Order: sequence, then C-alpha cells, then structure tokens
Amino acid sequence: MTLRNRAEAKLLDILTALETINPNSRPLSLMSGRSGLILFYFYLARMRSSDALYDIGFQYLNQNLDFLEEYGANHFTYCNGVAGFGVLFKLLTEHTFLDTDPEDVLDALDEAVVESTQQQLLANNLDFLHGAVGNAFYLLMRAGTTATDPCLRQLIEQLQTTAIADADGIRWLEPESVRNPLAQGTINMSLSHGLCSKIIFLAKCVAQQVASEQCTYLLEGCIRFLRLQADWSRSVNVYPSAIAADHAKEFDNRLAWCYGDLGVVVALLFAGKVLNQPAWIQEGIALGLHACSRTTIEQTSLVDTEFCHGTAGVAHIFNRLYTETALEPFEAARDYWLEQTLIRDTFPDGLAGYKTHRSDGWVTEPALLEGIVGVGLVLQSYLQPNADLFSWDSVFLLDLPGSSQ
Repeated sequence: MTLRNRAEAKLLDILTALETINPNSRPLSLMSGRSGLILFYFYLARMRSSDALYDIGFQYLNQNLDFLEEYGANHFTYCNGVAGFGVLFKLLTEHTFLDTDPEDVLDALDEAVVESTQQQLLANNLDFLHGAVGNAFYLLMRAGTTATDPCLRQLIEQLQTTAIADADGIRWLEPESVRNPLAQGTINMSLSHGLCSKIIFLAKCVAQQVASEQCTYLLEGCIRFLRLQADWSRSVNVYPSAIAADHAKEFDNRLAWCYGDLGVVVALLFAGKVLNQPAWIQEGIALGLHACSRTTIEQTSLVDTEFCHGTAGVAHIFNRLYTETALEPFEAARDYWLEQTLIRDTFPDGLAGYKTHRSDGWVTEPALLEGIVGVGLVLQSYLQPNADLFSWDSVFLLDLPGSSQ
C-alpha cells in the first residue's frame, strides 16, 4: 500500500477508536478534552462531506455549552479551559463550520477569560499553554470588543514592563510562579511555554494593528535576542531550549512542536512575514532544512506519535514548510515522519494501535495535544492539503501569515 493509502486506513482506524470514547469522561478543554474532539469531527466532516460526522461534532459542542451553562467556567487557561474553547468556537465560525452568530457564547466567556488573565498577570505568568499569553490569543481573536480590549492592552503593557531589554535584545525570565521551581529565573525559548510563542503573539498583534508600534518594538527585540543564541556548529538543535540564570545555554536533542528548533523556525517565519524581513525568513528556512537530516531517537528524542512531542507533530510542521516553500527536503521529511507515525501503531490495547509515553509508562490517550485526535488531524491535512483543511493548526500557532495553506 502507498503511504497515502495507509494514512487513509489509519485515519479510519482513529475514527473507529474514537467511537469507543465516552464524551462525558472528557473535560471541556481544547488540548485534552471534548474541544479537541470537536475540532477533529468538524474538519473530518468537511473533508468527507459527512452529515453524520457533523452531527457528532455538534453533539460534543452542545455538551460543552450545556456544561458551561450548568456549571460555569471552572478552568480558564488556553490548554485546559474556556480560553481554548473560545478560540475553537471562534475558529469554527470564521471558517463557516457554524452558521450561527457566536456572540452570545463568546460574551459569556469574555468575563471569565479576562478575570483569569488578570490573575495570571498578577503572578507574571506569561506562559502560552497555561498562562496569560495563551489567554491572549483568545483576547486577540476578540480584538475590538469593549469587554476584552483593555485586558489585551494590559497584557502587552506588562510584556514591555517585565522584559529584559538591552543591546542583546528582549526576553523574559521565568517567574517564581512557574510550575517547575528549577526553571525560575531562566529564559524559556520554546513554542509551548516561552519566547517563540511570545514572538508569534506579538507578530499577530502587529498584523492586526493592535498596539502595533509597541508590539513591533518588542518583536524586533525578541528576534534580535533569539538570533544571537544560535550555534550552527551543532549537529542537533541549533538553538537552546532554555538559558540559565548564569547565562549558560541549555541544549537538548528534542525535535518537536513544543521544544526545539522547529518552534524557532515557525517564530522566524511568522515575524519575518509580518515585518517583511527576508533575512529572518531565510534563516527560518535554513534552520528547517538543517532539521530535515535528524531522523534517529538520539537526534530527536521522539519515542511516540503525539502532536506535542511526537512524530505526528513533526510530520505536520514539515508538511507546513513544504506547502510554504515547495522544497523537496521538507516533503521528504514529512513523508519520513508520517511513515514513522504509521509504523508505531504497535499496541494491541492502544487506541488505533497507539499509546502515549509518559514518565510513568505508556497510556492510551485520545486528546488533541498528546493523543490520537492530533494524529488524526495531521493525517487529514496530509490527505487533503488545502487551506480550509489546514486552518485547524492555528490552535498550535502554525497558521503562517500569507501562506497558501
């Protein structure tokens, strides 16, 4: 069977496996719960023109709305709470999956997300997945709304006042509130938690003309600092994952969405496109090409298939880079990591043959971030690579501006 035929068969396996999941056993959240399932079903329904799949997506969507009406918002972050659900709802409307005006729903979410963001700002929690910057992507989608704009500008102001700014550029230290005490006082460089997600947020602000002068200043400083950290003599990650309080650079071998050079690639391309800086774009492409040669566990730390730090997420980023540039090494890297994803369905008691590796062993996981929903969406975009069926990856900050996809 061809790679394409095997991907189609595996997508069917994933759909079948998800039928065994009790939606009531999953939380509301985007990255680990029902909102991720909603994303999967709506996009697959459009790909297959299936009313039955749309019906399942609407069933899960209504369960989320009923939960909010009955219990209110009890989790607020982008990863695990209403901010992520709000981004999902807005995304489905913008791409015409929903023909209803979501304002009544979004108005109900605004107050909760604003309150949560202000609490996170008090703790100087500027994380993407679990802090104020993640919530800010919801606030940015609501730009122009009276209820949310003051909070969005408050966050931008705090980014400026808490930044370290000098001749080397702009960056932020991890606060005392960070979940890992050992990370306090370090500079996190990652897409999932650190500098790269802030770069993309600032680039989106500039693109939407939200505090554009202030955000341009911050963005240019971030890129200046970022580029100074490169060590092109390294055979694995060129950029460090973190910089310690004593300025020592901490390199690892991870090739993934969450940590590693691929996040830097996306940040450079985003900023370069928004500010029309060809040198940044070319550096991002060169870094991506450098990553294409890394294929072993020792070079990548890839042991499972999830989107966050598994083979599927890597395959999708290379797919994005291929559609962006039409460069054959990116196509070859995409196909290699798709192949690796397909051959790792080796668990008889897994979901569609897959399990996720965690510190306490292998577990079954249906979720978007660390489970088979993320794998399924990656396969969808490979099988039908058009702009409409790529738009889901904006929830992972991969929606490059001006992309043909």
